[in-house]
Amino acid sequence: MALIRSSGHNVTAIDLAASGINSQQPLDVPSISQHFKPLMNFMASLPSNKKVILVGHSLGGLAISRAMETFPRKISAAVFVSVAMPGPTLNISIIMKELLRQQNLQLDNRYTYDNGPNNPPTTFNFGQKYLAAYV
Repeated sequence: MALIRSSGHNVTAIDLAASGINSQQPLDVPSISQHFKPLMNFMASLPSNKKVILVGHSLGGLAISRAMETFPRKISAAVFVSVAMPGPTLNISIIMKELLRQQNLQLDNRYTYDNGPNNPPTTFNFGQKYLAAYV
């Protein structure tokens, strides 16, 4: 970010709900729409003549996809870094089901199921072994 700023650009890093320094707790974020709310609020606050370049990493790719759909006139470009990109025939539900099916490849990653084992996970944490092997 410092390099971009030193080139004369404005930079804003937004942590999605219950991520990074955002103080919300995962159980207080019941939907993906709520998870994206900090980005959506930021985009809504921009003047109508202001355009931004969005960069999303991992699940942030879904967030910037949503922002692109909601605020197309406020976005000049979007950069997707290491993301699963849903489309017309591949939605996020299918991607999540496949990830959950492949849990044996997850090594020491941890999912929690606060809404019961028959519901989607409520949180996910990368494990040290997984990070060492794949990141």
